[in-house]
Amino acid sequence: MCISMANTVQEERFRWLKPIINKEMKLVDVAKVCPHYSVQGLTLHTNYYVRLGDEEFELQYPIDVHLIEVE
Repeated sequence: MCISMANTVQEERFRWLKPIINKEMKLVDVAKVCPHYSVQGLTLHTNYYVRLGDEEFELQYPIDVHLIEVE
């Protein structure tokens, strides 16, 4: 079995966000098993990704959480 490891922080973050964005899993369920992010952190990153899209999300790292409006 071959497991590919993330090379960058963005790849690791997207690995946790992808099931949420594709509506395969609920955010709360991912937060239970995710060792890196809380529910609030996953919510902020997911909202940021949905608003900016793939290319802009990668360019805007690190995220200034004070500029993100939570709905």
